[in-house]
Amino acid sequence: MRRAWLLLLLTGCRLTFLPLQPGPAQKLHRPFLSGSLQPGSQGVLAQLTLYELPYPNYLELRWYEDGKLLKALSIWAPHAGAYHAELPEPDPQGFYELFVSLGRTPMLVLEFGTPKVPPAPSD
Repeated sequence: MRRAWLLLLLTGCRLTFLPLQPGPAQKLHRPFLSGSLQPGSQGVLAQLTLYELPYPNYLELRWYEDGKLLKALSIWAPHAGAYHAELPEPDPQGFYELFVSLGRTPMLVLEFGTPKVPPAPSD
């Protein structure tokens, strides 16, 4: 009788699935953007390099001075590559930020100038 129960118990413990075999990892095609701001002849030159663009889209640029929008522009990006934009001439004492997004996805923030820092408290 014991043998019958033991045999019944062991037959219920069979391997009932095949172990999973993962395939090779697939490369993700995520957009990547790098850039820099350089003084130019008429203002500031934004040099942007776009990598791994899965589909054509717009690069949206917003140029701010101390939180105030100075210029907004769009650049059509049909493929990955280098893109350039000329931004208005900055005030030497100002602080500027360039917000770059791909479609509606924020991608990059570049700063130009010297941020305004409050004076140190006097004791």
